[in-house]
Amino acid sequence: MTEPEWVPSDFDFGSREAWSVQDSAYGEAEDMGEALKLLFSPDAESHVRAERQMYHHLTHQGGRFGATIFALPILLSALDHPDCQARALILRFLVDAGFGVPDYHLPFGIAPARHRERLIHQATATSITREEMIEPLCSAQIALEIFDFVRAERSRLKPSLQAPAADERIAATWAAAFWLPDDAETRAVLSDVAEHGAGPERWAATLSLATIERAMGTEPCTASVETALGAADEREAFVAAFAAAEPETIDSLAAPLMRGVANFEAYPEDFGGDAAAESCWRATWGDLRQKTRRLVVAMLKAPSDAWVDALPSADEIRTVVGALDVVSELLAIVSPGGDGRFPPLPVAALTPIQRRALEAIRDHGAWQLSGDTPYLNMHEVMSYAGLPTTREALGAYLAGEAL
Repeated sequence: MTEPEWVPSDFDFGSREAWSVQDSAYGEAEDMGEALKLLFSPDAESHVRAERQMYHHLTHQGGRFGATIFALPILLSALDHPDCQARALILRFLVDAGFGVPDYHLPFGIAPARHRERLIHQATATSITREEMIEPLCSAQIALEIFDFVRAERSRLKPSLQAPAADERIAATWAAAFWLPDDAETRAVLSDVAEHGAGPERWAATLSLATIERAMGTEPCTASVETALGAADEREAFVAAFAAAEPETIDSLAAPLMRGVANFEAYPEDFGGDAAAESCWRATWGDLRQKTRRLVVAMLKAPSDAWVDALPSADEIRTVVGALDVVSELLAIVSPGGDGRFPPLPVAALTPIQRRALEAIRDHGAWQLSGDTPYLNMHEVMSYAGLPTTREALGAYLAGEAL
């Protein structure tokens, strides 16, 4: 079969036979070489198909496989190749390949050396606690091999920080927060964008710098608490709060963080019509609701109840999704197993923080915002958690009635 003219003749994608002996999330990976050719297509829809195959087979739900290892040198060579049209996708994928579920490490970051220590511990320990398990869906030995390979080649990611395409630059700020936190040249580039850039690229650089600074213990922090509290624009306030947040300052930042969890969004006009940059932002720094989870955890552990007082009211939340995100995050954080589910506990068995959170949910405006759309109503959220599905029933439970 004749190859499309955009497939480089000098590039080795791996033979079908070589791919066929590599295990993936769904058995053999013999078609992956053909999928990776789409990274050179000028058609954006082809990149979507390549991404679907890469995440379906190579990093499915945080798992990594023999085929993932086999793909890495091919992907890095594609990143270097002048005709590659999907470098942003490759940069995002390399973070997922090396860190599994990278959101778990935000917003406080993780030094690469520390991450490697944890992988070694999990790969060699005869027993391990749930808190220590950072690769639940992946062989820790495979994860370690992938991490070491990309770590050794990480300098090949740096040119993308100053690439002509905005989507590649945004993806590179995401990759830098994980793979390049100890690189002074990278920090200098990010600092310049954070100071002189605009819109989502400036937000991305600010968020990346803050994550790097926390992971590596460097000073000063990118943003001050005063900046976060004084920002007139809600999006700017959230980025600044995310960047400034440390355990000792979380209490004072509760309000902008909680509003950000509910409302933070970037709009098409922020990208000047660049659909690729908008898509890349949403795939990396854009979904900050999940990436604020550890900040919310820190607020829940704070000595005061500032986090409860900061819960956005119904009129402060622009979307049903935003309201339900707040509720879902609280439930996931305070549930006994940390998975958002409550066994049929008598109310007397609730910890004070669990009771306080459920009282806040009982009084929250999300009940009025909810509609009948599947997965977008309080009945669905509370049912998943194993809790009463109406405000009245939740109140009765908290008053002592059995579940």
